Amino acid sequence: MIGGDFVNKGAEAMILSTQAILNKYFVNPEIIVATYEKKNIGSKKYPGLKIIGNKWLKGKAILYAKAVIPVIGTKLIKGNLIKRYEQADVIINIGGFSISDKQSLQGNIVYCIEIMLSKLFNKPFIAFPQDMGPFKTIIRRFLIKRYLPNAKLTVVRSKESKKYLEEIGIKNVHITPDLAFNLKPSSKKRAEEILAKHKVAECPFVCIIPNMRVYERDKKYVDTLSSIVNFIVDKLEINVLFLSHEFKKSGNDDRFVINKVIDNIKNKNKVFKITEEYSAPDLKAIISKADILISSRFHGAIAGLSICVPTIVIGWAHKYKELMALVKQEKFAVDYQDVDIEKTMDKVNDLWKNKTNIKKDLESIILKIKKDAEQPALLLKETLSEGIGKFKDTYVGYSKDKNIRAAGQSGGLVSALLIYALEKKMIDGAIVTGWSKKDPLLPEMFIARSKEEILQAAKSKYCPVKMSEIFRKLEHMKGNFAFVGVPCQLKALKTLEKKRRIQAKIRFYFGLFCDRTLTFKFQDYILSVIHMDKKDVKEFTYRSKEWRGWPGDVQVKLKDGTVKNIPKEYRMKVKPLFTLKRCWNCSDKTNKLSDISFGDAWLPEFRGDKLGTSLIVSRTKSGETLLKKAKSDGVIELDKIDSNKIKQELKQKSFVKYVVAKIRYIYYKMEYKKRIE
Repeated sequence: MIGGDFVNKGAEAMILSTQAILNKYFVNPEIIVATYEKKNIGSKKYPGLKIIGNKWLKGKAILYAKAVIPVIGTKLIKGNLIKRYEQADVIINIGGFSISDKQSLQGNIVYCIEIMLSKLFNKPFIAFPQDMGPFKTIIRRFLIKRYLPNAKLTVVRSKESKKYLEEIGIKNVHITPDLAFNLKPSSKKRAEEILAKHKVAECPFVCIIPNMRVYERDKKYVDTLSSIVNFIVDKLEINVLFLSHEFKKSGNDDRFVINKVIDNIKNKNKVFKITEEYSAPDLKAIISKADILISSRFHGAIAGLSICVPTIVIGWAHKYKELMALVKQEKFAVDYQDVDIEKTMDKVNDLWKNKTNIKKDLESIILKIKKDAEQPALLLKETLSEGIGKFKDTYVGYSKDKNIRAAGQSGGLVSALLIYALEKKMIDGAIVTGWSKKDPLLPEMFIARSKEEILQAAKSKYCPVKMSEIFRKLEHMKGNFAFVGVPCQLKALKTLEKKRRIQAKIRFYFGLFCDRTLTFKFQDYILSVIHMDKKDVKEFTYRSKEWRGWPGDVQVKLKDGTVKNIPKEYRMKVKPLFTLKRCWNCSDKTNKLSDISFGDAWLPEFRGDKLGTSLIVSRTKSGETLLKKAKSDGVIELDKIDSNKIKQELKQKSFVKYVVAKIRYIYYKMEYKKRIE
C-alpha cells in the first residue's frame, strides 16, 4: 500500500479503512504500508500492518528514477520499496488527492513512476478512491494520458474527477465513496477520557478542524476562521474545540493555524484545543461528541458526516463540493477563495438551528453510502480474479487411489473424476489425449470407455494435437461424454460444437491449466541430449514422477528396456526456444471455458509434496456438484483454498526475470543449433 502516511490523519484513516475492508473481503491478506517516514514504524500501534519507511520516497523525484535500473537486469537496488514491489501481488495507491494541476509537478511525476514501477515488476497497480484533476497544463496531460492507462483499476471519489479523466481519454474509471466512511471510531469512553484530559468543557460545542494547506494558499484564511469563531462564541454562545488533523515532526501544520486563530479570539474562555497527536479513530470519536462540525480537512469532514454530525466544509478543491453533494448537503460547502463572511456565518447559524433535522437527513442516507464505500474491495477482488476467470470455488486435492495419483500429472484428479463419472454412468466415455499406437512420439485424441483407457491418457502431452477426427466421430455417436483439453482446445470445441450438433453430447468440460505448449522439435532436442534416435523410442513422457516424484522429469523408455531420465531443468530452460508462436499471445492459462479447471499446486506449501497435488477451480454448478459427490463418496481428497493463492501461483514473472529468460533463450538457441548441425 503506497500513497499514505501516519502524519496526516486523513491518510491514516484511509490506510486503516483499506486494511479493514481488505480483511473483510480477503483471507488473511499480508498488508505492507510504505510510508513517507524516514524510519520503520512499529506494528504494535497498528496491528495487522507491516509498515516500512522509505526515506528516498521523500524529496526529489529523481531518486525514484533509480528504480528504473532493473530494466537492464541488475539487482543494484536493494531498498525496501523495490523489494516489496518484487514480492507483492498487488500495489494499492491510496493517495487522497493524487494527480492534478493543484498538486506539485514533482508529486505528479512520482505518481506516474509508481505506476511504471508496478509495470516493470508486472504487478497490478490499483488506484483506490481518490480525486484527480483538473489537467490543464500540457505536461500533466501528457503524463496522465501516458501512464494512468497502465493502472489495472482506477477508482475515484467524484463525478468531477471522472469527467477530468474522460476529457483526456482515460476510460474504465469507477466512482465510489471514500473508504474512510467506514472507519470505526474509538469508543465513547475513549472520547470522554481525551476530552477530560484536555479539560474541554461539556457539550454543546462546535468542533473546528483547520487546514494548513488552505492557509498556505491564502493568509486571509486565519481571519475567516477567527470571524466564524467569534460569531459562534459571542452570538451563539457555544464552546469551540479545535482539532489538528496533521502532526508534522518539523515545519508548520494545522496546529500553527489553530494558534494563530486563537490569538485573534476575544473570549478565549470558550475556546479549547487538542493539539496532542491522536489516532484517526480517536479523532473520529471526539468529533462524534460535537453538535456541529466545521472542517477544512476532507477526511475530518468524512469523519463527521459518517457519524451524522451536521457539517460545514471550507475547502480548496472540487472534492469538497462533491463530498457535500454526496450527502445532499451542497449548501454547506464553501470555497476558501469565495468566502463571504456574512454568508458563511449565516450558514453556521442555519446549521446550528437545524442540526436535529440535518442529523436525521444524514442518518437516512449514510448507511447506503457506507455500503457503496465497500465497492472498491469488490472491484479489487474481481480484478485480481481476472486471471482465474469466473468460478464457484477453489480447492486443492488429489485422488485417494494411490495408483491413480501416481499415474496422474499432479494429484490425479482428472483421471479420478473421469473414472468416477464413468462408473456412476454420468458419462459414456471421455475424450482424452494419449499416445498413438503407431507412433510413440505422436499424440492423438480418442474416446476412453474404461478405467484402463482413461489411465492410458494420464499425464500432459506438451505438443500439438489434432482434433478434427475425433469431432467427426463424435457427431455420429450417441451418449454423454466428458472432454479434457487445454484452453485453446476447449475454445475450438465450443466454436465447433454448435455447427456439428455435438454440444448436447458434452456433459463435462475438464480444463487443464496451460502455460504454453511446445513444438515437436523439443522431442528432437531431448533425443539429441541422450544421443538416441526416434526409432528406438518406446515411450516418451514429458513429466514422469517415477525418478524423483512430482513435479516430474522428462523420461524416455527405449525398446531395448533402457530408461533415460532427463532432469526437468532441461525442459524448463529450453521451453522458450520451443514454445509455439501462438502460445505467446494466449491470455487464458486457467481454462476459463471449462466446468472444472485443474493445475499443478506450485504453492510453497506443496512444493515438497513428491506425490503431487492439484489446484482445482470449479466454475459451474455441474462441475461443483461432481466434485462434492466424488468427495462425499471418498474418491478424492478436497480442501478449499483462497482463490488469491491460485492468482499468486499464476502471477507473471518480473521484468528482471523476463530479461534473464531472454538471455537464456539466446544461449540455448545457440546450443540447439550446434546439436543439429
